[in-house]
Amino acid sequence: MAVPTPQGRPDGTGPAPVVPPELAGPLRTRLEAVADEVEEEVRRQVPEYGRLGDDAYGRHLRSGVVQALTLFVDHIADPRGRGEAIAATYHELGRGEALEGRSLDALQSALRVGGLHAWRLLGRTAEDLGLDSAVVSALGELAFQTVHEVAEAAAAGYAEARLRDSDELERRRRRLLDLLLGDGPVSPEAVQDLAHTEAARSLRWATRALGLMGRGILPRQGVVRCADHLSVLVLHSDEPLLAQLEARALAPLDAASEGQRPRLAETLLAWLLSGSNVPDVAARLHVHPQTVRYRLRQLEKLFGDALHDPGTRLDLILSLRAAALREQGGITP
Repeated sequence: MAVPTPQGRPDGTGPAPVVPPELAGPLRTRLEAVADEVEEEVRRQVPEYGRLGDDAYGRHLRSGVVQALTLFVDHIADPRGRGEAIAATYHELGRGEALEGRSLDALQSALRVGGLHAWRLLGRTAEDLGLDSAVVSALGELAFQTVHEVAEAAAAGYAEARLRDSDELERRRRRLLDLLLGDGPVSPEAVQDLAHTEAARSLRWATRALGLMGRGILPRQGVVRCADHLSVLVLHSDEPLLAQLEARALAPLDAASEGQRPRLAETLLAWLLSGSNVPDVAARLHVHPQTVRYRLRQLEKLFGDALHDPGTRLDLILSLRAAALREQGGITP
């Protein structure tokens, strides 16, 4: 296959990667198959996309993968193409994450994982076609340039939506404050229109948070923002139900001695939160890894195979976290 003469980068920093435009054809025929494998790899490595049936993260995954691969191949076919339509798609993906109140971490992780896996697969195709190492290397550079482009578009959409949402919320707050502090009569309809920033829900959260602060479960000093402690608020939204969950999930610990129980519970929570990584658990608890392994053997005897069941692990994390928060506040169940 003939290799074209370098034409130079668009920014003038040096020669452009040497990628034969005719390579776009063979790669395009593999696009759907590669998209299948990339989608599977993203679902495997990025937890948010691995939740089967979770439309919040999964509904745009396939489209996003195909769009990014298409942009990569389009850049090969025409290096001067700018791919505005595909960039707009990722701009909307980033904007959607912000509007849903999620961070951009999952989407960025998916781009990194998907980009690397796609490059492995497409690079293998290039090698099968007998291209020399310079072309394969140039393809790699182009692949990561493509990931960078779509990641930037997603970040721009995310930032734009966050800014608009923040500006609108602040504007409504100022208008509501002016209305309430003004001299004239205030109609309930006007207050309702400006306060549908969910004041009733905010008051309910604040009341619950105040109760948890009084018990030491939430910090007692400084300003406590409910948005910073959502998991604790959810965990304590139905305390009788939480008590039943704890009693069932932590029942195997009753077989341990009273002195062993706190250490085993602490080790189990650290082990679950660290992804079963013994050195991480040891560092978190400031003990020797061998001590962690000894305690884990005891926990295996108490819980058996249940320790490796995803549903049981979630119940244990919730129960152990609730117990740890109570202990932190000096509260006896």
